[in-house]
Amino acid sequence: MKTKLQNELLSYVHMSASVFRQYAQSANNLVAKDFLNKIIEKLSKHESEVKARMRIEKDGNELSLMQNMVVCMKKFQTKMIKDSFEICVEALKTIHMAIYQLNRYIRRNSNVLNDEFVNITKYLLKEYEGIEKELRDFIKTEFLF
Repeated sequence: MKTKLQNELLSYVHMSASVFRQYAQSANNLVAKDFLNKIIEKLSKHESEVKARMRIEKDGNELSLMQNMVVCMKKFQTKMIKDSFEICVEALKTIHMAIYQLNRYIRRNSNVLNDEFVNITKYLLKEYEGIEKELRDFIKTEFLF
């Protein structure tokens, strides 16, 4: 049961990175593309950290069928968006959803998982909140003022 719950968290982290890769590929503004690539680096670091805690050494796609469908839909959606501002707004929505999912995950599973894994989840939550703030600030400075 614990391994299944840990894999669920890992799949959330994989999904975030996969969706942000779509955003970075679709951004037409080089500054936005670079900014999104920096977020991808952070998300990739999170993937490595969670895998290390779970003692998983292989790289691979750990997404469920539904998560793969979401990534595919985001890919089609971003192909239709031509404006980097809109891409960044979509990225903000995505990180907001990731924060929601992590909060939900913690509430549902904190009594089942060991303290170390709950702490890594809380660490990810703080990191995602930081990314959300960075995205908000980037949108304000790059596109609104």
